[in-house]
Amino acid sequence: DRSVSRGLGDVYKRQVLGLRLERYRILNRTKHKQTVREPEFWRNGVLAVATEASDLAPGASADLWLVRSAR
Repeated sequence: DRSVSRGLGDVYKRQVLGLRLERYRILNRTKHKQTVREPEFWRNGVLAVATEASDLAPGASADLWLVRSAR
C-alpha cells in the first residue's frame, strides 16, 4: 500500500561531503494504521533510508531521511 508515500512532502535538502541529505515529512492520510517500509523508498542512487517511525496512526506524520550520492 503506497498510502504513506503519497503523503510525502519535501521539507529539507542539504549537500555535505559529496552526499545529498534529504528529509521528507510523511503523512498517513488513511483511516488505518500504516507501516512505513523503508524498501519502498529505495531508488537508484539512494545510499541510505531511515524513518522516525515504523508505524503511523491515522493522521500521524514522521520524518523520512534519504542519503544520495551528490554526483
